[in-house]
Amino acid sequence: MRILIADDEVVSRSKLQKIMSTFGDCVAVESGHDAVDAFKQAWTEWIPFDLVALDVLMPGMDGMDALLEIRRLEDTKGVAGKHRAKILMVTSQAQRDVVVTCLQAGCDEYIIKPFNLELVNQKISELMLGKCVWPRKR
Repeated sequence: MRILIADDEVVSRSKLQKIMSTFGDCVAVESGHDAVDAFKQAWTEWIPFDLVALDVLMPGMDGMDALLEIRRLEDTKGVAGKHRAKILMVTSQAQRDVVVTCLQAGCDEYIIKPFNLELVNQKISELMLGKCVWPRKR
């Protein structure tokens, strides 16, 4: 599985990368712009990401804008249904309206910071149901 992580906070980004690397190969970036660029490049090389984790609040292009751009790119390419990347929003804001807005914009699930190994593993397993997802042995 290929995983893209975008978070401007180095500690959160590193922690998420460490946890998610048990499920697949991770690319970690620090902005929404970098996430969109990495997503485009992956499609150009025909090695798209299966899972994208976006921090909601990032300077410049935030996670919501990156989410919308990624979904627009998939629409342009005709990627539909089970072939679309699963998108997991990561937020420190537990407000209901933020979560609802993310879900309406096209994310598949969300995690509220601070997160831990068990929560991330649970969310990934739920999102990737139907695909063989087992943590890799280290």
